[in-house]
Amino acid sequence: MFYIIINSAIIYYNTFTMEQEHKTDCMIRAINIVRECGGYTDDHEYMKIYSLMGAYLKKHCQHEWVKDTIDIREDYSRIIFYCQKCYTTES
Repeated sequence: MFYIIINSAIIYYNTFTMEQEHKTDCMIRAINIVRECGGYTDDHEYMKIYSLMGAYLKKHCQHEWVKDTIDIREDYSRIIFYCQKCYTTES
């Protein structure tokens, strides 16, 4: 009986995890489309949706952090961390 309960729990966990990963992948594709359309910063509703999408990814993505260096000026660089899956940056 214990084996059946554990097995059911594992199946439920795997199904839930796969479902969440699918949702996250869909959100990554959606936010990439929004980014490609350009920044409509003058449209409050549009920016709110974009912000909510970013917040969802920050919370639900299984982040794979990458350390990178960006050039600020010719003589000055800055180290940043970003997720290679959803491109969220770490502050």
